[in-house]
Amino acid sequence: MPKSKVTMRLQLKERFGLVSRTTTSCTVICALLGIGTFFVSRFLRVPGITAGLFTFEIVPSFIVLVVFAAFGGPLAGFLTGFCGTLLFDALVGGTLVWAGTAALGFGVFGFIAGWPMVRKDPANGRNLVKLAVTSLLGWLLNAPILLFGALVVGQMSISLALLWMLLPYLTTGLTTIIVFPPIVVRLCQLIWTAALEPGYRRLRARRRSQNPPRRTTHDPSTSKA
Repeated sequence: MPKSKVTMRLQLKERFGLVSRTTTSCTVICALLGIGTFFVSRFLRVPGITAGLFTFEIVPSFIVLVVFAAFGGPLAGFLTGFCGTLLFDALVGGTLVWAGTAALGFGVFGFIAGWPMVRKDPANGRNLVKLAVTSLLGWLLNAPILLFGALVVGQMSISLALLWMLLPYLTTGLTTIIVFPPIVVRLCQLIWTAALEPGYRRLRARRRSQNPPRRTTHDPSTSKA
């Protein structure tokens, strides 16, 4: 296999968090936590400001999706958005077909938001800017998928889909996507560095002291003359 293809495969595995068993396990755990948190956050509503047909508010589920995508990567982001939306819409009154269409849109949203690999260095300002840009892009690309689902799957009229589905999605999510994801990711990184990481390191050091690596001894009688 050419060296360029091998390098590309390794880069994709690294980006998706599938380089080793440890990184794969972390990606799966992040996705599972993301699905559960995203599902719960869909029930949360923060009061906003309404001006005519426009409503500006904070959408917790958007923040949750971007945060787990940032730390888990594009695969964890896709699974969080797709499975979390599928679970919520299927259980809370949507049809399975419509839930699948909406889930695909939020899966794409999470996949694109997680592409910059912010987990490597969340304190880097450039990474946070990339996260803001990709989050906005993923959020925008989700809109036509939701509109397609409303028109084709939900059989809505164009005016109804634009006024009661697309417009609320765009106006409620704009402030959330532009302002909050980089701030929340940075706060999570600060909490990890200040409070959680020292305890994690002490726990690893304690386990290593309790289970020291075994030393292999060389038996001269087994060696060949």
